Amino acid sequence: MPEDGNFEFLSEWSALSGALAHDIKNPLSTMNMTLELLREDWTKEKGPSVGRALQKLDLVLSELKRLESMLGRFMKVAQYSAADLVADDLNEVLEQVIEFMGPELARRGISASAQLDRSLPRLLMDRNLMKQAAMNLIRNAMEAMSEKGGLITLQTFVDQGAAVLQVIDTGQGIPSEVLPHV
Repeated sequence: MPEDGNFEFLSEWSALSGALAHDIKNPLSTMNMTLELLREDWTKEKGPSVGRALQKLDLVLSELKRLESMLGRFMKVAQYSAADLVADDLNEVLEQVIEFMGPELARRGISASAQLDRSLPRLLMDRNLMKQAAMNLIRNAMEAMSEKGGLITLQTFVDQGAAVLQVIDTGQGIPSEVLPHV
């Protein structure tokens, strides 16, 4: 355990473990949604083999829920400290994230565009947590795109006195039958 006052180590550990947990959570959620949809399709069928398959699906869904619960508890432990809120420049944070993720985006044939409102006021935020959140949003957008690449656009603007960050991708979007499960 680090000495008292050595919060940098804990902060880095928390960020790393939180990112890992998030990266695990995404495929678990996708598997859960897919299995739920498969279960819905199979409940319309008849026969003994369908009944056995549904039992197996229920077992897998139950285990996925257990894993998600364990992951949720782990994420609570990983987020050990309160946010370190200071007035900061969201646009600058986003530019750093885009630069950092540039090589990964390029490998996937994805371009990044930043449409940042330069009149955006400084916001009360934890810079490290905001970077992590922006990276997670970009990774989610990357996963939504085909292997042919695409475009991710980050936009900032003020709407009714609130700062807004939008992450827009050229992926296919969420199928309408999956939306209720998101």
